[in-house]
Amino acid sequence: MYIAKIPTKLGMRYNVKNYSSKPEIISEDNMKTYTWKMENFQAIDSEPLSPEPRYFFPIIFFAPIEFEYDGYAGNMSTWKDYGKWLYSLEKGRDELPSKTAQKCAQLAHGIENDEEKVKKIYEYMQSKTRYISIQLGIGGWQPFPASEVDETGYGDCKALSNYTLAMLKAAGIKAYNAEIRADRGTVSHDPSFPEMVYANHQILCVPLENDTIWLECTSQNQPFGFMGSGIDDKNALLITEDGGKIVRTTRYPQEVNTQNRMAKVKIDAKGNARANIVTKYRGLQYENVQFQFSQNKKEQEEIIFQMLDIPNIEIKDFKYAQVKSRIPEATEEINLEIKNYASVSGKRIFIPLNILNKNKKTPPRVKDRKTEVVINMAFIDTDEIIYEVPSYYKVEHLPESVSFESDFGSYAATVSKEGNQITYARTLKFNKNTYPAERYDDLLKFYKKIVRADKMKLVILGEDRP
Repeated sequence: MYIAKIPTKLGMRYNVKNYSSKPEIISEDNMKTYTWKMENFQAIDSEPLSPEPRYFFPIIFFAPIEFEYDGYAGNMSTWKDYGKWLYSLEKGRDELPSKTAQKCAQLAHGIENDEEKVKKIYEYMQSKTRYISIQLGIGGWQPFPASEVDETGYGDCKALSNYTLAMLKAAGIKAYNAEIRADRGTVSHDPSFPEMVYANHQILCVPLENDTIWLECTSQNQPFGFMGSGIDDKNALLITEDGGKIVRTTRYPQEVNTQNRMAKVKIDAKGNARANIVTKYRGLQYENVQFQFSQNKKEQEEIIFQMLDIPNIEIKDFKYAQVKSRIPEATEEINLEIKNYASVSGKRIFIPLNILNKNKKTPPRVKDRKTEVVINMAFIDTDEIIYEVPSYYKVEHLPESVSFESDFGSYAATVSKEGNQITYARTLKFNKNTYPAERYDDLLKFYKKIVRADKMKLVILGEDRP
């Protein structure tokens, strides 16, 4: 049972999800009492790849119509009205000291392209600020004045977003703050029901003539214009002079989120391997190694050991490079040795072909699944690995090509031979989508095919040494 008592004169809005029963409403003594009852509701087991709980658990959202917070009165009956309240909290807080305003104008001077101006200002902001979360009282919604951030060099997400807005304003570029839900899930603002609970973060929107740039202002290392998997493809509340507007952040399509790997691996007669591996990460897959750029060399090496998950390896050398653009890229190059990588049996050597990107198991089976199946990111992985084997070995078994497709994605792997070099090429694609619960078994079948195909082995047979 859930009971809500609300003064009649205030009014209240509510939004019930995943539950059909209407409340019992009683008006008495200038109060309205809402009562919801729920009986014999069965527990829902946790299921892999399921939506966030709010999408399938019974849940009631409450929000006022008229409200007042710390002396600031507002209306939340529409997103437009709520946005007007948020805008009133920002008003007058985008003024910079004249010295900083002049610096921003100078940075943009002579640059014809507005995007380049925005990048210049954004990177300047990153160089002189750091994130500190301070949210007391109305400070949970109202940003620090830009002048205060300029003086201290720190602020929370609202303060840094508003500070960047002020810097762009000084350079002649219009921008808007925007509320959003920042996490790796899919929860975002519901266009049909305005309330405060959706947002936990603020970013900056820069609408240009032919494009819109979104800026994450809390990180000193974030590539310019890159949203990342926590806030991409979500509804955000744009805070404008005319009120709030629900808009959508950048969606990164499958062809952008790539991981492309090229490797050369030399196998000796004892099954040991020496490998040079170059991997390029792009789009949302840039996040696979983004954290490496803030680590020292020792920390980077420890992370590589964990990520590779290969026994008996010795990392001889490694290096990273990145391109911090709106669709960022990172390059990782590793030289390593793997003792006993291949299995030796008499004159035969059994060589696993997928050295780094192997799917080892499927998601667990779920009997009578209840929730939808959610794949949050579309991506493409490609691997091309050239194995060099001793010249006095011949190929006894060359695996056949494998390819298959489904609604969830596609897989293809080929093996070819030229001299004493064997080339293994693999492409895996996953589609971003939400599927009915009954499709989960089909997804498991797709995974099983991938796991089986990733076990491909090359068999070579030794001849007498010359």
